[in-house]
Amino acid sequence: MFAAGPPGPINVVVADLLSLYALALIAMMVLSWFPLRPDGPIAKVQRFLLRITDPLVVPLRNAMPSMGMIDPSPLIVLLAVYFLRGLVLG
Repeated sequence: MFAAGPPGPINVVVADLLSLYALALIAMMVLSWFPLRPDGPIAKVQRFLLRITDPLVVPLRNAMPSMGMIDPSPLIVLLAVYFLRGLVLG
């Protein structure tokens, strides 16, 4: 087989971007636990996080059967992001 060397610079950049996206997913999940004032500064952060995470989370949420108050779709996306990050880094 081929000897695997260190990941290239593009792989590292992609892995870092995936890590940032994972951090955004985690922050979005934590913020969803707290009631926020719609005009507050944290609500603006939450809206930004939803804007960048919803394109992956919402289609998965719509495809899954309802589980009541529990929404596992962000966690599934988070696991997929970490799996993809592992593939990129080799």
